[in-house]
Amino acid sequence: GASAASPAQIRHVDFGSFPLVRVTALVAAGEHPQLIENGRRVAFAKARQLGSAEALMLALDNSSSMTGRPLREAKTAAREFLSHDQRATSTGFVAFGHEALVLTRESESNADVARTLSQVAPDRQTGTSLYDAVVSSSTRLQRMSAGTRILILLTDGRDVGSRASLEQAVNAAQKASVV
Repeated sequence: GASAASPAQIRHVDFGSFPLVRVTALVAAGEHPQLIENGRRVAFAKARQLGSAEALMLALDNSSSMTGRPLREAKTAAREFLSHDQRATSTGFVAFGHEALVLTRESESNADVARTLSQVAPDRQTGTSLYDAVVSSSTRLQRMSAGTRILILLTDGRDVGSRASLEQAVNAAQKASVV
């Protein structure tokens, strides 16, 4: 748990490498949660801040429903995220409308990703290949780093037209240990 003033939010628990257990938790900036096991405080094997990922992938919905303000706001949010002092050793970018397209090489800088992001326009064909974007992003993240892998997904809707199912998207992300 964390202090009563700022509770931790447990987002994911992975028992795949038991007895090693991976817990993804969100806490307020500057907070240091306590890990309690069998009523005793224990040390973290490894704690990482979200911005300290070794590989980071931005996936942006550019489907026709994002035309205008939604796409401008999503691109602004992505640019702001990239402009902060991210320590990811690799950053990538996927745009998805009627199909998911990986638009960067495996080891782009944040500035390169931001330049690519600025060129993205709304897709003229209908469809939102959200699940395909998760599969593509997870596969790319796995090739980018053996360390912490984070996917930032910016979308306004639901999947319309992916070849992959929700189950396949979730399985791909879990297999690649994507947060």
